[in-house]
Amino acid sequence: MAQKRYGGSETVGNVILAVSTTGSDTPTVNRPSRLVVGDYSAYPFLTIQAAIDSLPPHVVGTHTVTITVGVGSFAGFQILGFNLRSSPAATTPFLQGTRQTAVPATGVDSGVATGGGGRTLVLTGAGWTADDLVGRFARITAGTGAGQILLIAKNTTDTLYFSTIPSPAMAAGSTFVIEDLATVITSPSSLSTAAVNVGRCTGGNVAIQDLAVACGVTSSFMLNSCPNISARRCVARYVVGAIIGFNCSQIGVISQTNCGAVGSFTTGFSVQGVSVHASSGFLASGCSTGISLSNADPWFFSSGGSYLRDCSVGLVAANAEAQLVGYVFDTCSQGLSIDQGRVVLQNAVFDNCTSKTMALRMAHLIIRGTLTGTGSVGFGMNAKGAGNVVSLETTPTVSGTLGEVTVDGLTVESWSSLVNSGDYILDTSTLAHVSRV
Repeated sequence: MAQKRYGGSETVGNVILAVSTTGSDTPTVNRPSRLVVGDYSAYPFLTIQAAIDSLPPHVVGTHTVTITVGVGSFAGFQILGFNLRSSPAATTPFLQGTRQTAVPATGVDSGVATGGGGRTLVLTGAGWTADDLVGRFARITAGTGAGQILLIAKNTTDTLYFSTIPSPAMAAGSTFVIEDLATVITSPSSLSTAAVNVGRCTGGNVAIQDLAVACGVTSSFMLNSCPNISARRCVARYVVGAIIGFNCSQIGVISQTNCGAVGSFTTGFSVQGVSVHASSGFLASGCSTGISLSNADPWFFSSGGSYLRDCSVGLVAANAEAQLVGYVFDTCSQGLSIDQGRVVLQNAVFDNCTSKTMALRMAHLIIRGTLTGTGSVGFGMNAKGAGNVVSLETTPTVSGTLGEVTVDGLTVESWSSLVNSGDYILDTSTLAHVSRV
């Protein structure tokens, strides 16, 4: 079914639209079908798709288009074929959802931190139910870190763990409120197998902010065939039938900040054929594969930290290049898997991995900064096949009960021996080797 357009051919000024559960998609004298300029937020649409369809396909470079969606449940939608001859600032996203104060299962919804640091915030006596707050956000309203909105990756009865690394870090006295995404897509788009489908747009940045998807579809977010897409504070929640949380392919530049895939997705984040992917604050919780990178050319750059937990495999990189800064792999069967790729791993943590922390096959891994972890069993790093190269710029402390570094299951070495020595060929029959370069 084709997407319809009721607007003119291009904007003649800024356009501001609204969508509400009490709105109407029927044109009126106050909000005609041809919307090329003006503020129509006082006359909201009922569906997101109708608001999108009312717009002209061309947005002039000096104009911005903003669709604000209110609290409630909405059907899926697609944004296809727009020519945005501008790059809207992050403060003026193309589509803006709504947040509201959360209702925890137990405990408080706000407070003044009694401690914190790194990627944590502590409130003594908060009384939260463990992991009830995963996929929600902590908005820092005053004190250290004021203005930040942080995705919650994990929580105990009194501590929040964030998917990203706050800057500055939280501290005693930081005032916060816990928020939910109140704009939720609860039924698939009638035009696509994805709940949210952004594709075939040219020109500027198509930006989506503060939106959640909770419905059974092939992909919760399908982002493809565009030169520039950004998603900020978006969360995909698994329900029966969902396969991929965020499906990103054939994009020139994509930016994702504080986005989460929560639940039993086959893949939380799938990235294929993307020229430049800049991200921070990824959360993949309970997925078979947290992040899958394939043919991500030339670069997947993830700074500011991400949190992969309770996944069968935290991150898979196949024929891909990636720089991963500040990643936490928590209670994954296997943390990091690299197959014929090149990955820079900087300041990473591997905790409680049950099979192996890292697996390499004909891959190049560069370890920078700190590499720490506790509670893991199995292999520290298991390398298979010829051409495994690890560039060590530090001495990792992460290990496994079956050995810190193993090549083809035959030879076990320690991280310290590799750091203090030259090149190693650990298996003369296969020429598999680990090098310090």
